[in-house]
Amino acid sequence: MGAVAIEDVLFPRIDVRVTAMHVTEERAAVEASSCGRPPACPDCGCPGPRVHSRNVRRVTERPVLGRPLVISLKVRRFFRERASYRRRTFAEQVLDLGERYRCHGVGLR
Repeated sequence: MGAVAIEDVLFPRIDVRVTAMHVTEERAAVEASSCGRPPACPDCGCPGPRVHSRNVRRVTERPVLGRPLVISLKVRRFFRERASYRRRTFAEQVLDLGERYRCHGVGLR
């Protein structure tokens, strides 16, 4: 039987890659990066053509190992090259993990 990836345990069916884990007496912390396909622009629906930068979001999620879980999620911000677009950049949303403008995960909703 093969090894199970930590991503499959913590984030089943979500396109993220765990880059580090830290467990202390007070909390469990996970560092992760989104790794899915480029998302569609919220305005025009076209896929994001180029990565502009990366942002880190802190998401609080349900406890794991009896400790509060905090996820530092690195997401990509995409750049629209045409000047005619109203929205020049947009950040990807990892919908099954968090919601826009929220600091807690879907599991705590």
